[in-house]
Amino acid sequence: MSGLKDRAFNNGDVEIKLKNYEIFIAAMVGARRTISGFTRDKSGQQDPNWGWHSDIEGAAGEMAVAKALNIYYDGSVGTFKAPDVGEFQVRHSERPEGSLIVRENDSSSEIFILVTGKAPNYVVRGYILGLDAKKERFIRNPNGKTPAWFVPQNSLQPIRDLKK
Repeated sequence: MSGLKDRAFNNGDVEIKLKNYEIFIAAMVGARRTISGFTRDKSGQQDPNWGWHSDIEGAAGEMAVAKALNIYYDGSVGTFKAPDVGEFQVRHSERPEGSLIVRENDSSSEIFILVTGKAPNYVVRGYILGLDAKKERFIRNPNGKTPAWFVPQNSLQPIRDLKK
């Protein structure tokens, strides 16, 4: 895949370091998403664990995936279930050992990519088709909310194998 030859690989992972201007763009996208969420949430309740950093790091994770795959990053806001980068859905975890999370209403026919890290350093860990993620062995409910599929990194396909 073009674009990957210039990236650092470690056990099939792709290490990406965002430049300051890329982090700035991601920060603006994340801030817009957080503000958009304020206007959408009619319940008045906010998750105490969610803040600006969640949307900013998520957008930066998308930027890292776009950079790794050499795909234009549009930084869209308010597009919800549309793919995050190109035709791909991106999931982010700040934890290096984080899992790729897929929820009930996520598409079974789309590819989901896991990226971990914090600005400016990210690691694109791998990918999985939504249908393959939605297996009984991956179901967890660690926070007592709605159960979801938590796909461990060792169950993901190497990002270098992803074909456009």
